[in-house]
Amino acid sequence: MFRILLHAALVLAFVLAGSCANAMCIRYVPEPNEIDPAKAEVRYAVGMSAAVFIGHVVAMEYVPTQTEHGPGEMLVIRMAARTWWKGAGSEEVRLNTFSYRYSDGTTSWEAHEFPYELGKTYLVYAHGGNDGLYANVCTRTKPVEKANNDMPILDGLKSE
Repeated sequence: MFRILLHAALVLAFVLAGSCANAMCIRYVPEPNEIDPAKAEVRYAVGMSAAVFIGHVVAMEYVPTQTEHGPGEMLVIRMAARTWWKGAGSEEVRLNTFSYRYSDGTTSWEAHEFPYELGKTYLVYAHGGNDGLYANVCTRTKPVEKANNDMPILDGLKSE
């Protein structure tokens, strides 16, 4: 009986959270008296990001890398970048992922991995440092057609 209740509770938690990955993400929660909660959320996301831009996926390729499990290949998302709100402003961006494949045929990935699709365009909030940029489901990254509310806020923040 305990197993059934535990299983039901886990399923309910994942359904209410939207997905396993989103349930584990830390998100900004605006204060109740926040004048513009959407602007506060976008401002927070920009502050936590190394780069914010619109990018069109032009290639998804595996490149050699060294992992904690030995040599392997990491999936890299190559994007043609157009509009920049924060970051380098280059024409092409490489987003690293935590998706790996190994010579023995095994693969590994993180539950937080963003499901990029070749040929699609995204508003990307990327974090990173010396080892490259990353943008997973815990960032505010989304398909550009779902980003109509963010872009005017980003334009306003850029002019502040």
